Amino acid sequence: MSDKEKWISDECREGADLIWKQCDTSKYADGIARLDAAAREGDRESWYFLGRCFSLGYGNVSVSREKAYDCYLRAARGGSSMAVLGALQMGQWDSFLQKAAVRTVAEAWKRVRELAIAGDPYASFQAAQLIENGALLRVLREQESGKYPAAAGEEQPAAEEEKPAAGEEQPVAEEEKPAAGEVPPADSAEKDAGEAPEAGKTAESENDTEPEKAPEPEESAASGTAAARAEARKQQAMLLSEADVPPVEMCIAYYQAAAAGGIASAIEKLGRCYQEGQYIPADEEQYLACAAECAKLGNAWGLCELGQRCEAEGNGDFAFQYFRAADIQGDKRAALPLGRYYLAGKVTRRDVKAAEDCFEKAAESGDPGSFLELGNLFYRDELVERDDEKAFYWYSLAYSKGYREAALPLAKLYLRDAETRSVPKAVNLLQEAAKSGQQETVREASLALGNIYRDGITGTAEPMEAVRWYENGAKAGSAECAELLGLFYYQGEDGVPADDEKAFTWLNRCYEKGTLQAVSKLATLYLEGRGCDADEKKAFALFEEASGKEYDGYAFYMLGGLYEKRGGSDNLEKAVDCYQQASSMGYEGAAAKLGHFKKNLFGRWKVTG
Repeated sequence: MSDKEKWISDECREGADLIWKQCDTSKYADGIARLDAAAREGDRESWYFLGRCFSLGYGNVSVSREKAYDCYLRAARGGSSMAVLGALQMGQWDSFLQKAAVRTVAEAWKRVRELAIAGDPYASFQAAQLIENGALLRVLREQESGKYPAAAGEEQPAAEEEKPAAGEEQPVAEEEKPAAGEVPPADSAEKDAGEAPEAGKTAESENDTEPEKAPEPEESAASGTAAARAEARKQQAMLLSEADVPPVEMCIAYYQAAAAGGIASAIEKLGRCYQEGQYIPADEEQYLACAAECAKLGNAWGLCELGQRCEAEGNGDFAFQYFRAADIQGDKRAALPLGRYYLAGKVTRRDVKAAEDCFEKAAESGDPGSFLELGNLFYRDELVERDDEKAFYWYSLAYSKGYREAALPLAKLYLRDAETRSVPKAVNLLQEAAKSGQQETVREASLALGNIYRDGITGTAEPMEAVRWYENGAKAGSAECAELLGLFYYQGEDGVPADDEKAFTWLNRCYEKGTLQAVSKLATLYLEGRGCDADEKKAFALFEEASGKEYDGYAFYMLGGLYEKRGGSDNLEKAVDCYQQASSMGYEGAAAKLGHFKKNLFGRWKVTG
């Protein structure tokens, strides 16, 4: 851009570059200081950039509409076209600012469009946001309704003494003028309003040209004098026309020009558009290129996007680094995955406190995934001390936000003896979990429901309901449900008749998988041929196995009977030993069996009756 086309001072541009063209927060203060220094020297565009900072929090300054308005006012009084459009975009283009500004919206738009076409990234970025915002269209509609602008010749209030923005110590200028060396902005453009800028393209335009004159209106009784006609022409030239308002999709071309000029926020916006297919066809390659460019600049969005991509590809090391950088830059999306990495301790050392802090940060931003993580953290009693109250709070929030994974633990918390105890709510949540399709959840929820109905926790025992849920869990692979179902059919319950075939099917299935605890029940089925072919040898082996891990005496008693049946002194010795074991465990009938045994002359056991 030539010196004649230069519209902001070097100091102002250097300050703006430190805020808009890189994302190292440690450099923002220097950028703000440079803009402030230039503004104190009367640089109108520095006032504009400061206004943008106060409007949107750029440069890590606190958002303040009051300070933003003051900055826009100072810049607009000095002739800044960017300030006019900036105030318009932020909804601060009120009647006082309109009267105080040197330029109208139409004049400002023509000037900024010229700068954008000439390749200035800041003008392109302002133009893009203004088009997307729809502010120009609103002004056009207000013109058509007669609300804008003020009637020609209307007296404007005298400008009050300018005061610094709230909290700022700034000198009061007697009269604001364009910064030294600046040329008053041009009021005409060589291109049509809808023509998009091309990145890097320059335009030869005279900054001192007069606004293009509108066709002379026809004379009427109200405008018969030359002065009236001149005033009408002047007013017409100050208004927007339909041709001045580009369609909203035209914003993408201006974003592209701003991105090509290095504006980090424009690169991010362009990346989002490519990702979502907004204003332009979706293009993953272009989206990733924008994300990578943003990441190089330290932009939080780009860092987080690359983190998510690396995580999806299974590259946890890089994902962790990207998320950590994005978290430092303030992307709230990074906190949750970062916390999970700290908790897992795979790509970095496990740090439960750091994980908890990340989850809480994510929760403060409203990320519902963090609610579930915090609930798990306080409920499982694995890494932090269990806290059911905190777990209940976070699980409730997670469930309310649609995380149905919270249904199962939340149901269990509803069953504890506490003020929040509610069996009906627990049952509803368990039923939802049991139908979730997540096999592990289905198994656990079905088991809990079966136990509730079996034990009558709802108020009345309902064996058939218990069987229904045990069967649901067994089909999902729950070994406990399968065994309990087998026992129900083995012994029968009120409303659930005994069924040897079903009992054998379920108990034998558990045995084959190595999960059966009630081995003696399966042994009995084999011994008596219930639901299967009788097999005394198989029964003997199962009773022998059961005697080693079941401690109710039944297996020993039955094994003693089999030894006794076999006869012979050695078998009788073993039978007596088994009966003694069963008797010591309190099994009824074992003592009576022992009463039939006594020793012969050689000290060996024999049966007397």
